[in-house]
Amino acid sequence: MHPVFKYSLPQLLAAFNECRSRENLSKNSKSILGLSVAVLITLLLISLAFWLVAIILLISKAHLMPTWAVIVGIVLLFIPTFGPLATILIALLVRK
Repeated sequence: MHPVFKYSLPQLLAAFNECRSRENLSKNSKSILGLSVAVLITLLLISLAFWLVAIILLISKAHLMPTWAVIVGIVLLFIPTFGPLATILIALLVRK
């Protein structure tokens, strides 16, 4: 797996669920994907925050943007790694 996609939101959630559902985990195992649980939760919250900000900006500025920019912004939301950041940039920079 490419290192860029290793810490994307879907990968982190899948690893968290897999690790949580395993019954044979020892009590001393406090890492998921080589990260401590606190770092994992922090990365999840940051990714979620970027995604929410991208959606809010896209909705609030859609009437000021050309149609192609709105469509590209929506498509970029489904790209897990840099999609929300690119959507935020498109929403802030592109005007009719």
